[in-house]
Amino acid sequence: MGVGKGIIELKGLQFTGWIGWLMRVGFFLYFMPSRLRALRVIADFLLLPITGRDLTTIGAPREARRVADDQSA
Repeated sequence: MGVGKGIIELKGLQFTGWIGWLMRVGFFLYFMPSRLRALRVIADFLLLPITGRDLTTIGAPREARRVADDQSA
C-alpha cells in the first residue's frame, strides 16, 4: 500500500482510500511508545523529501545513529 491507499475495518465498517490511510496512520501514531516519538515520526515523514535525512535518529545515542546510517546506506 502507498500514501493515500489504505484499507481498514473498524467495528464492521470498512474505510478505503485516503480515509483508511489516515486512520491507519492515526492508529500507528497513537500506539507509539511516547508522544515525543510520534512527533518525531510525523516530522520525519513530512521533512524527508526536503532534508533526505532520517530525523528520528536526532537525539539518539551515537551508536544508534551510526547503526541507522549504516542501514540507510
